[in-house]
Amino acid sequence: MQKSYLALVATVILSLLLAACGASASPAASTQPPTKVARAAPADTPTTSPTSTPTAAATNVPTRAAATNTPTPASDPTPKRAAHGSKVVKKPSPTPTRRPSPTPTPRPTSTPTAQALGMPSRFVVNTPDVKIDAHIEYVGQTADGAMDVPKKWEDVAWYQKSSGGYVPGEKGNAVIAGHLDAACAGCTAVFWKLHDLRIGDIVSIVDTNGRVIRFRVVKKAVYYNDDAPLYRIFGPSNTANLNLITCDGYWNPQAKEYDRKLVVYTTMVK
Repeated sequence: MQKSYLALVATVILSLLLAACGASASPAASTQPPTKVARAAPADTPTTSPTSTPTAAATNVPTRAAATNTPTPASDPTPKRAAHGSKVVKKPSPTPTRRPSPTPTPRPTSTPTAQALGMPSRFVVNTPDVKIDAHIEYVGQTADGAMDVPKKWEDVAWYQKSSGGYVPGEKGNAVIAGHLDAACAGCTAVFWKLHDLRIGDIVSIVDTNGRVIRFRVVKKAVYYNDDAPLYRIFGPSNTANLNLITCDGYWNPQAKEYDRKLVVYTTMVK
């Protein structure tokens, strides 16, 4: 009885041992780790990139975006302004340039030359004390070698260039003369108030071209007729001067002339 019980227990233990061995003897493929199964996944299964950084094809940024910020090479025939911005500026069609008509260059009026000057036409003074607007006669020398005088009391006389004088506005001492008074008692002539000119006053010559040449008074002097410095009054100079002459002093009835001369020296205003 005891042996039978022991034999039964041994049989049960042996069965349990065989069952345990049978579990461990399962095929090897059933015990493989899951990592091997993932590596053997079918080819049509989408794979995921190891990183999450999107590629250029997966973004909405235009592929030319980088090119718009890249300087165009000098050898690139595409105009540079076509690469800046999405709107290409259309190159305008060439417009023929109108050829300008030739314009004569004006001659400077501040330093006129003898060639640019016209002949003197009118003598003008407009100061608070002296008002003159006189026609200019052209004169030369008298028989005794003196400067001639104007024929009319209201005119002035210019010692003309053909007699050795200077054109007002060119370098040299141009001379204008005028009567002090007229033959009738109490009558005055064009230079009656010449002595009222002051240093700094302006007198003007208007030439035949309409040019106005201005002169400033720089000196006044009275000379006896035989003592007048003729070379200083009529001679050459490095500046453009205009000297004005009229009678002064006392009237000599026998000689029918005044005994002195008033000379007003002026120089051209530049």
